[in-house]
Amino acid sequence: MRVLAPLCALICASFTIVAQQRISTPPQPVRIVALGDTVHLLCARTDVNFNGNFDDGDATAYWKIVDAASRQVIRETGFGWGSVLVQRFGISEERGVFDIGFNDEVYRYSMATQTNTDIVLAGSFSSVSTSADGQTVWVAQRPNFTDPGTIAEVDVKSRAGKAFPAGINPQAPLPYSTANGNGLAAICEGTFGGGNGTLELWTDLQGARKRTTIPVGDTPNHLLINGDRAYVTVNGSHHVVVVDLAKQTAIDTFLVGTSGYDGPRECAIDTAGGAARLYVTTFSSDVRVFDVATGNRIATLAVGAKPEGLAIVGRELWVTRTFVEGGYAAASDVVIFDLNALTSVHENTGAKAPSGYLAVGGSLRLPFELRDDATLTDLAGKTTWVSAVVSDAQTLDCRHLPSGVYALRSGQHSVTVIR
Repeated sequence: MRVLAPLCALICASFTIVAQQRISTPPQPVRIVALGDTVHLLCARTDVNFNGNFDDGDATAYWKIVDAASRQVIRETGFGWGSVLVQRFGISEERGVFDIGFNDEVYRYSMATQTNTDIVLAGSFSSVSTSADGQTVWVAQRPNFTDPGTIAEVDVKSRAGKAFPAGINPQAPLPYSTANGNGLAAICEGTFGGGNGTLELWTDLQGARKRTTIPVGDTPNHLLINGDRAYVTVNGSHHVVVVDLAKQTAIDTFLVGTSGYDGPRECAIDTAGGAARLYVTTFSSDVRVFDVATGNRIATLAVGAKPEGLAIVGRELWVTRTFVEGGYAAASDVVIFDLNALTSVHENTGAKAPSGYLAVGGSLRLPFELRDDATLTDLAGKTTWVSAVVSDAQTLDCRHLPSGVYALRSGQHSVTVIR
């Protein structure tokens, strides 16, 4: 097992980089999807006084298609006044459609014409996803904000479906594939501030769905599937949890370094520029860049507003400016960063102590002394005080720890421990 990536409470050499370009959008852009030579920009409904009525200053949800190279608008349209799930909709590039929740129905739209071609199903949904071939739609359903919900799997042609149980506030069901077979993943936010958010995995064993629940912390907000890894951005716990989908276990945790209501929102991974890098939007009005192999935070991208969605478009990073910095009034543009410029960003290459440790016995030897303020925090956000073995201040007593991933903090030191 490889050593875990760090939870970087200490921010080592980090550079701040400013965007190269901006593209104007309607108010409150929240999601970016790159498809071939085009980029799809989705903006949420803006209800300035939150009264549910279309008043002066309000704006409907909006869909704008832009040529990736020229930045010219290819096509654009507004949705009607209603509740539109512009952050969590499904796409089938193969079929050229996307499926989106609008009030209590899921509509299928043509990406070529931006016209509605079908109503896929009706009901109350919090999230929609679509298979690559467009034949299957998954929707997350929640009865309320405190009780477990369900994931419904629907065949678009026959409208036949089946539902299976999920956790509290399910969101973003996504299919995945590993050497062990195919599965479906979804985040469940849990109760607000409860620290009981999870990643739910369902695998098909001889026709019977096996469900695995992995604790990830307080209010997971975004799920990214990259190969056999799931990256779960956990807003309230201020970290990104990495899950091995084949082994169905958490293997890494990146501490983003935010606090309060300025936590991480979404993430994207870039593997084309050499070393894999993870880009995380935060409500601290920036994007934080991590080296995936080491977990080191290597750069900060200044957005100048609170970002939500992001996407890698060729060798560029496109980021939404969703809300103004320091507030929640809607911003209205997308900023673009040159990823090639980031390849020259390096940290001090001097030797450093590893930042993740594997505890296989009842104790763990550390390269620093444990202080009286030392704590361990698990993925669910539970923090406990810890102590050193009496005879050695550099050895952590692990005998009481259940198996799992922990953040160890002692003075200015912050490392990952796996038991």
